[in-house]
Amino acid sequence: DNAGIAAAMFSYQDRYLQLPGDDSKAQLRFDIYSALTPANINGNGDGLISGDWAPVVDTVETARFWKHLRASGLVPGDGNDETQASNAYGGKIGIHDGGLGIGGHVTVFGGLEGSIAKVIEARLDDGLGNAGRLRGEKTSVTAAINTAATASTTTTYSDSERYNLVFRL
Repeated sequence: DNAGIAAAMFSYQDRYLQLPGDDSKAQLRFDIYSALTPANINGNGDGLISGDWAPVVDTVETARFWKHLRASGLVPGDGNDETQASNAYGGKIGIHDGGLGIGGHVTVFGGLEGSIAKVIEARLDDGLGNAGRLRGEKTSVTAAINTAATASTTTTYSDSERYNLVFRL
């Protein structure tokens, strides 16, 4: 899933020279948005996909990320749909700038069982939830994920907990 999202994001950037969600010209770019006002569709074009990884309103760039990718045809769905994609384990997939001490754009895979988080961490990284290119945090601790400056407090994963995993793109 992470590789597919990264491929879609970078394809959008290659094609339109802006990031999905942050695209300041999306309203002009896609016919589906022609009747809408730019303020309801466009990002600010600053090169950062801003907002919470799990947005509650569609006025943030992290929600518009999915709309722009769908409107461009790089991911399936309706270009007016800002619904987050779901991961293979039923949790949400989000993206934003920074998280758990990782700078730059990250993908967040939400609500993974501890046993799954352990396997993913061991296969793709260093086995520690607070270090490396993949980091995790209990789902009950969401503030840390929304800032690159706050490091993960998770060192090991418990089978009885759920975690949000953060991958650097």
